[in-house]
Amino acid sequence: MALSWLLRLKQKRVNLSALIAILLFVLIFSLIFFDYMYFTDRPLPIVSAPLFKNIYGEPSFLAEIDRFQDEGLRGPSAVAGGPDGKIYVVDTGSSRVLVFSHDGKPLLKFGKGGTTEGEFNYPYAIAVDEADRIYVGQFKSPRIQVFDAQGKFLRKIDASTAGVNVAPLALALDKEGKIYAANQDGKILVLGQDGKLIKSFGGPGGADGFLSYPKGIALSGDQIYVSDTNNGRVQIFNLDGKLLKVVRGSELKVQMPTGISVAEDGTIFLVDSFGSQVNAYDNKFSLLSSTGSKGSGDGELNFPVGIAVDNYGKLVVADMANDRVSVFQR
Repeated sequence: MALSWLLRLKQKRVNLSALIAILLFVLIFSLIFFDYMYFTDRPLPIVSAPLFKNIYGEPSFLAEIDRFQDEGLRGPSAVAGGPDGKIYVVDTGSSRVLVFSHDGKPLLKFGKGGTTEGEFNYPYAIAVDEADRIYVGQFKSPRIQVFDAQGKFLRKIDASTAGVNVAPLALALDKEGKIYAANQDGKILVLGQDGKLIKSFGGPGGADGFLSYPKGIALSGDQIYVSDTNNGRVQIFNLDGKLLKVVRGSELKVQMPTGISVAEDGTIFLVDSFGSQVNAYDNKFSLLSSTGSKGSGDGELNFPVGIAVDNYGKLVVADMANDRVSVFQR
């Protein structure tokens, strides 16, 4: 009987040792997984083939960028795609610019809060040229600052160079290097690389051809697309500033048009900030698809603002109120 008791006791000790070993394994695995998820520079998944069924299909959620290394994003408002596929993000709440590779790997960050050269006071607009120069606009302490590919300050464009207030809500560049700024005062400014004003058009108001708080601008061919945000419409101008077309909110099926981007195939992507979605249109503004709904889950958006279409067929959206950038595959 004593022998039987000893055997049972030994078996219990074996079971207890096995349980402890299992718990230690689970703990170690959890720590490794946590470290991978939150402290490793993880690239976005590479998609080898499009995830949509046809050209008019709804873009599919691919991934999100919600941190640079171990630092979370804070209210990103604008994004841009570089010529080599890099993703550029204005992290507005942190007064900095973040650069990621086309697959989401953190590459560069620069800037801090302030009003001197290289510092930002609520940065809100971004564009990148063919030489990887980075143009960052802000309407508080109004100006555009230009940086090289390594984030080194090169020059500024403001009232002292342009002769007018330069307070961009959105930026675009043409292939000749001219800068198009959708200004807070409702004007579209066309600026040279020397910072001098070439022309302006638009102006504050609600009549056709006038603008109110335009938060998006895009170039395609010889046309300029402007999100006339507070008037709830999109207006299209030629390169001389002549109004070509007005597309109203009822036609667009949006509540608050903000970021706008035009893909190489002519597809127009428009952000609806209040509707928390992105609409795609053909060149006649017939609705092709709507992507997103309000929320914080995968593929959901919460007051998105900026948008860019990159050279890898990805749709990059500044998901401002979710403190992240959401990436979709066209």
